[in-house]
Amino acid sequence: MQDSAIRPIDQSCSKILYDLRFQLDLWHTSPKRRDETLEKIVKHLESLDTQRRNNWYDVRVEGITDADEERGFRKISTLRLKTVR
Repeated sequence: MQDSAIRPIDQSCSKILYDLRFQLDLWHTSPKRRDETLEKIVKHLESLDTQRRNNWYDVRVEGITDADEERGFRKISTLRLKTVR
């Protein structure tokens, strides 16, 4: 978890906006497989966004960085999720 915020969106505070940001790190021995895995995760999250499962919406990838290391290939992604409850 990188950041979170909870904000009322009406004067009675009966509806609250939850805004969460977290980091997802992927490691693999192959950069191609690493990238394919992230692509599958992003497509899955986009399908959740479309279907509004569990009241989550606005599921987004905000940043992607390659950070290759000696022992493997790493990709760092920042994801953001929002919901109103």
